[in-house]
Amino acid sequence: MHHNTSLLKLLPLIIVLLVASFFYLYDLNAASFWEDESWLAIAVGDTLPDVYTFSVENGVHPPLYFYMTWFYARLAGDSELALRWFGGLMTLIGLACLYPLGKALYGSHRAGFFAVLLAAGAIYLIYLTRLARQYGLFFTLTVLVMWAYQQWRKNPQSNYGLIILCLAQAALLYTQYFGGLLLPVIAFHAFLTLPRRQWLKIWGALFLSGCLFALWLPSLQAQITNSPPGGIGYAIRDNADVLKNLADRFSNGQWLIGAVLLAFGILAIVLQRKWHTALLLFLWSVPTIGAILWLNVNYLPLYIDRNMMFVFPAMILLYAGGLAWVSYFFNFLQKLVSTRKIKIFVGSRHASTLPPEYTDRYLSYGAALVLAVIFIAQGLSIYDTFWQKTTDWRSPTQMIAQDARPEDAFVLAGDLWSLDYYMRRYLGVRLTLHRMADWIKNPIGEDRIWLIDERLAVNFDAIAALPPGLIQTRRIVYLPVVAELYQRPPTQPDTVFGEQIALSYPDKASTVTIKPGDEVQLDLWWQAQRPVEFDYSTSVVIIGDNGVLVQQDKAFDDGRLNATALPVDMWQPDTRTLVIPIDAASGSYTVFITVYDWRDGERLLTSTQDDDDLYPLVQINVEP
Repeated sequence: MHHNTSLLKLLPLIIVLLVASFFYLYDLNAASFWEDESWLAIAVGDTLPDVYTFSVENGVHPPLYFYMTWFYARLAGDSELALRWFGGLMTLIGLACLYPLGKALYGSHRAGFFAVLLAAGAIYLIYLTRLARQYGLFFTLTVLVMWAYQQWRKNPQSNYGLIILCLAQAALLYTQYFGGLLLPVIAFHAFLTLPRRQWLKIWGALFLSGCLFALWLPSLQAQITNSPPGGIGYAIRDNADVLKNLADRFSNGQWLIGAVLLAFGILAIVLQRKWHTALLLFLWSVPTIGAILWLNVNYLPLYIDRNMMFVFPAMILLYAGGLAWVSYFFNFLQKLVSTRKIKIFVGSRHASTLPPEYTDRYLSYGAALVLAVIFIAQGLSIYDTFWQKTTDWRSPTQMIAQDARPEDAFVLAGDLWSLDYYMRRYLGVRLTLHRMADWIKNPIGEDRIWLIDERLAVNFDAIAALPPGLIQTRRIVYLPVVAELYQRPPTQPDTVFGEQIALSYPDKASTVTIKPGDEVQLDLWWQAQRPVEFDYSTSVVIIGDNGVLVQQDKAFDDGRLNATALPVDMWQPDTRTLVIPIDAASGSYTVFITVYDWRDGERLLTSTQDDDDLYPLVQINVEP
C-alpha cells in the first residue's frame, strides 16, 4: 500500500518531466545552428585531443561539456537535433534532482513538485536547453551541488553527501566559471548554521573541489591571454538594464507574475520560520548577483543572461515554496471570515467557514496550480519574440555546397563557425576558411574564390582584392547572406561543336577511380564562336568499354543549352552531375558529352575528334 502511495505521489512529477521533454524536443531542428552552437559542433568534430586544443585556443569556457558531447556525438551524430537534444537530456536530470532539493529545503513533497513544474515551464530554461550548449548541464550541476549539501546536512555522519558535493562542484567549475560563485555561498551558509566540526568538513570538501579544478588553471590563463581585452563585447553594461533583463528571465517575461510568486515565497518562509532555507536562498541569489553587478560596472563588462543560470534554481525554489504553502494565505482568510462571521457559499452548500481539509487540499492547491499555469502560459506565449532571431546558415550553405569544391578559397564576413559546420556537413570534409578582414590584407586563392558576406552585400574592398582575371560565375542571395563565386575562365577551347559552340573542361584527368553510387561532377565552360541562331540541347553520358550506355545526365528538355545567350569571346560556366548506378559492374567507363539539334536530333560534330559527335571528358574506373 505504501509503495502504491509513493508511486501515486510521483505520477504528477513524471507527467511534468514528459511535458518538459516535449518542450525540449518539439520542432527542435527547425532553425539552423547559430554561431555559439556551431562553435560547439566544430569543437567536437575532430579527435579527442583536438577538443582540448580547441577549447583553449578558441574558447572562453571550461572543457567538461565539450568532452561529454564528443563521446555523445560518436553515438548520436552531430546533427542539430542530436546535439541540441543532449542539452535536453541534461536538463531533465536536473529537473529530477530539483524535486528532492525542494522537498529537503521545505520538508514538503509539494514544494519539490512545484519547483519541477515551474522550472519545466520557465522560458529561460526552455530556450537555453534547446541550444547545443552547456546550459542544461550548468543547471543540473548547480542543483546537484545544492542537493548534495542538503543531503549531508540531514545525515552528517555519512560522507556520501560530501563526496557528491565535492565532485559535483568540481564538475560545475569545469562546466562554467560562474559556477564558482556557489563555493562562498555554501561555505558561508555552513559557517553560520552548522557546528564547527561540520562546517570544517564542508570547507574541506569545497577546498578539494577547488584543488581538482586547479589542474585547469594554466589553460584558463591561456584562454585569458587569447581573449580580446575589455571584457565580453556583447555584455550588458548598464546595471539598470541588467536588473530588468534578470527580472524578465526569472519571471517568464512578466514581472507582475514574478512579483506575486516572490511575495508568496517570502511569506511562506516567514510563516514556516524556515530560516536556514531563507539564508541559503538569500546567499545564493542576492550577494552573487550583487558581486556580478559590481564587477560589471567597476572591473569588466561580463553580464550575459545565460551565465546567470546558477541563480535560476534559487528563484524557482523560492517561488515553489510559496506555491506549496499558499494554503497559509487561505487559512488566514478562513480565520478572518470566521472571526467576522462572513458567510461563504461553496457550490450549493452554505457554511460560515470552509472546512480546513477542503481549504488545504483543494482550494489552496488549485490556486497554486492556477498561478503556476499562468506563469508557464505567459512564458510559452512569448517564446517566439522573447529571444533575438539568428541568421539561417543552413539554407544558403546548402546552396553554396552544390557548386563548391574542398580546394576553393572561402572568404567570409560573418559567422565563421556556422559556415564551417554546414560546409563540412554537406561536403564531408573540413575546409580552410578565411575571415574577410584578414584576407583583404593578404588575398589567398587563385582560380576559385568564394566571397560570402552576412551583411546583405559583398564587401567592395574584398571584390577589389580579387586576383586579376577572375569573373563572377555564381551569385547566391539568401538574405542576409550573399555569396559570390569568382573563377578564372579557360583561355582556349578543348573542342568546338558545329563550328559554333566552344567547350572547355579545365579539370581533365587521365583516370578517376570511384565506387558504384558515387557522383561525378563536371565543371564545364561554354563560349559562342559566333552568334548562335537557336538553343541546342546537351547530353552527358557514361558508356562502358562494351559500348553500353549506363548513365545519362539530362532528359530532352532539361538538357537544353541556352546557346543564344552565350556571349562571343566570353566563357560561361556549366556544372553537370552524374551518379554512377549502384549496380554498375566494375570496369572502365568513359564520360562523353554531345550537343545536338533538339528539333531533329542531329548531333553537331566536334572539331578535335576526327569529326566525331561525342567528346570524351574523362576516363573513370569503377571499383567495388
